[in-house]
Amino acid sequence: MGDNTVLETGPRSSNAWGLHSTATGPKSCLECWKNHLKPGLKKGSLTPEEQSLVVSLQSMYGNKWKKIASCVPGRTPKCLGKCGGLWREVEEGWREWDKHRRELGGWRLGRVEQQMEMEKRRRWRVVKVDVERRVREEEMEWVRRVEIECRERVEEVEGRLLEEWEMK
Repeated sequence: MGDNTVLETGPRSSNAWGLHSTATGPKSCLECWKNHLKPGLKKGSLTPEEQSLVVSLQSMYGNKWKKIASCVPGRTPKCLGKCGGLWREVEEGWREWDKHRRELGGWRLGRVEQQMEMEKRRRWRVVKVDVERRVREEEMEWVRRVEIECRERVEEVEGRLLEEWEMK
C-alpha cells in the first residue's frame, strides 16, 4: 500500500496504513498523518513572516501551540513547538535581559526610588513649613482681632463705669 491509499482513504483507516505490524498502532499512525503526511503541511524552517507572526501570537497566547497553529496555515502545533532554535534564542534573550535587569537595573531602580522618596520628603517638608507659616499668620491675625475686640469692650465698660460714677 502506498501513499495514494492513505490519501484516498484518510488517516483513520487502518487498512491504508498496513497495520498488520504490532510495532505501530492507530494512535501513532494518526500522529504521523497529522504531523507529516497530511496534504498542505509545510515542511522546513519558518519564513521570517511566519516567525514574526508566531512570536507575536506566542506573546499573546503563551505556549498554546494548537491555538497558535490554527492562525498559521500549513503548520502543526508540534512543528511550531519544536522550532527550537527560534525559541531558544527568544528564551535566552529574555534570560539575559532578566539577568541584566536584576544585576544592574535593580540597583538603578533602587537608587531612583530612593531619590524619588527623598524628593517627596523634601516637598512635604516645604509644604509643611508653608502650612505652619500660614497657620501662625492666621493665629496672629486672630489674636490681633481678639485683642482689638477686647480693648473695644474694655473701653465700653470703662466708659459706662465712668458715667455711673459721675452720676452718683
